[in-house]
Amino acid sequence: MVSTPKKHWASDAIVAIKAHRIAHKKYIEFEKDFVQILHAAEPGEVVVVVGPSRSGKSKGVKRCKEQIVRPSTADERPWVTVVASNDSRNSKFETKSFFCRALEAVEHPIYGLMTPDDSFGIALGRRQESTPG
Repeated sequence: MVSTPKKHWASDAIVAIKAHRIAHKKYIEFEKDFVQILHAAEPGEVVVVVGPSRSGKSKGVKRCKEQIVRPSTADERPWVTVVASNDSRNSKFETKSFFCRALEAVEHPIYGLMTPDDSFGIALGRRQESTPG
């Protein structure tokens, strides 16, 4: 009779510890405050979240948006999220790049939408490249 080795309790404990997350006090405060800010925001108002990398900005925004229910029609977008990533080669934030992503996110009629005759966005890319900035 061949016996299978028993799993050591430590490996189960390590898996359980890795799966468990304890929110930092400041993160809990952020979520509470951010929900209140979203409730107070007027339609079209811009709400900006900034902070260091891996501090929970994206997760917090997602969780807070789930708590807010806003009535909207088919042509409205109650939430638009734009990540301000660093696209430059010289480690500087590029405002032009950020605004191009923002215009695409809100489906701007001139600068943010691909047209039926330009489904790959080639003309959109040219408009963005030719914009001074």
